[in-house]
Formats: sequence, C-alpha cells, structure tokens
Amino acid sequence: MKEKADRNIQRLGVVLQYVRQHYAENISLNDAAHIVALNREYFSRFFKRYMGMTFMDYVYAIRLEHAYYDVINTDFPIGSIADHHGFEKNYKLFVRKFKEQYGCSPGEKRKQLKSSWYPRHNMYSITVSNCFCNSKSWRLYCTILTSLTPVSYTHLRAHETSQDIV
Repeated sequence: MKEKADRNIQRLGVVLQYVRQHYAENISLNDAAHIVALNREYFSRFFKRYMGMTFMDYVYAIRLEHAYYDVINTDFPIGSIADHHGFEKNYKLFVRKFKEQYGCSPGEKRKQLKSSWYPRHNMYSITVSNCFCNSKSWRLYCTILTSLTPVSYTHLRAHETSQDIV
C-alpha cells in the first residue's frame, strides 16, 4: 500500500514540476497523462483526488500566480502579460480567472496597488495556496514542492497554521 502511495506521489511530483516548467505553453490533460503513462480519464480522477482540484484549474492557478506578479510589479500591458503566461489568444479567460481568484480585473488590481501602501508581493504562491479546498491537499502539495524546488516556505507554514489540519 505504501509503495503505491509513494509511486502516486512521485507521479504527481513529475506532473507538478512539468507544469511549473512549461506553464506558459499550451498544456493539456492529455499531455500530463502521457507524461506519467496514465490514460486521460484515470489521470483526471487521480489528479483531482490527490490535489483537490482539476488539472486545468491547477494549470490556471500556476499561470495566474506568475501573471499576478507581473501585474503588480511591472508596467507591461495586461494583454502582453496574459499572452506571456499561457493565456495567448484567450484574454477573456484570463480576465475571468483573474477575477475569480482576486475579486477584480488585472487592471483594477494594478490600480488598487498603485493607489495604496499595499506591499507588492515577491512570492509567487499567492494564487496556488488559495486554490486548495482542504488542508490535506495543501500539505501534499507542499511536500511535493519542497522536494522539487529550493524556495522559502515560510508562507506555506503560515497558510497551514491558519487552517484546521485534518
């Protein structure tokens, strides 16, 4: 049983790393399933079970966290930011997902931050941490990421203590 769980976590780690490295490209559910040698339907259920969100919601979350950083830290046009971070030719989707995540459009967020003392973020994980529907999925995600990338995880620990740990 533990062997199967370890294999599943390894598969998930491969997919998460792939998405983080290729988020700006056109990534599909089929691509991800192929990477870990699973059929599309099984991979879809597998990812949702372990991550608490669909694969495409995760891809959008990664794209949004990078786009959010650029929205608040650069003066690049919003359309260019959307294109650069994987929403090319789908500006409406970008704005809709951004509004769902942050409660306003990218342009409104930029205006809010320029007109306030609100500090700009230099960490990317704002979006992803808000996407997880339960702390179990969040802890699994953190475990996988810490094994993949050398990043400061103080924000992860702060997030985990603010939730009920199941």
